[in-house]
Amino acid sequence: MASKPTARASRVFDTPSSSRFYRSQLVDDPEYREALRRRLIAGTAGGVEILMWHYAKGKPVDRIEAGAPGAFADVPTDELKARLRQALGKL
Repeated sequence: MASKPTARASRVFDTPSSSRFYRSQLVDDPEYREALRRRLIAGTAGGVEILMWHYAKGKPVDRIEAGAPGAFADVPTDELKARLRQALGKL
């Protein structure tokens, strides 16, 4: 069984010498937030933009193909198109 953190351990993260304290100060800075907003709008925020979408709207569910690799190779194109139309009709 894991032991509970002590009162001292929980306070360490709020001290000015902790990394968490500086990260918190950075993201709470209005100037930083404005710069981030500009980077997001310009499309230059990189991976931060992806994280913002995940936090705001939820991360998409990863799907795993259930069939064997290349299972669709044996299905005629017309049937694949029909299945696609049927699936899109359910949206």
